[in-house]
Amino acid sequence: MKTLKQILLETAGELKFSGILKLNPDTNTLVSLKKLTEDLPPDANPLPEETIHVTLVHQNCLKQYRKEVENMDLNDIPPPKVVITDKIYKIEREKRISWVSILANQEEMQAYVDQFMQIIGAPPHPEDRVYHITLANSTGNPKDSVGNVKKSDIVGSNLVSNVLQDSENVV
Repeated sequence: MKTLKQILLETAGELKFSGILKLNPDTNTLVSLKKLTEDLPPDANPLPEETIHVTLVHQNCLKQYRKEVENMDLNDIPPPKVVITDKIYKIEREKRISWVSILANQEEMQAYVDQFMQIIGAPPHPEDRVYHITLANSTGNPKDSVGNVKKSDIVGSNLVSNVLQDSENVV
């Protein structure tokens, strides 16, 4: 019989540290994201599937805690499930353009990040971050995406589409 921790790890996606703390979505969520990209405008270039992730904490907030993060078992606190919405937003900032899906479970993600930061001895709520997944940008190169999406980006941004219906990963 599987433990609750094992079940959560199977459905939440994969947590990784590569300077940033990121959450890679599970397979079902990737399928839903693929459906979202089908409705993007022609000037949107989808990012490669292997680069799709949610940035939970940016590297600037983790620099001084790098050793603590590298020495911990990231599976000790299973992350929340990535819950996408059917809305695609076009974000434009500093000559960069990205198309993003905002996560439906913002508060749950923030609570997880706050717990993680407390465990490594850092202050909670390190950034004013809107948790999202970048689906595409103007070049298709992940390094060309708008970084650190904020609430002000969403308020002033363009809602491009509401495309998904009746999907278990979409709210």
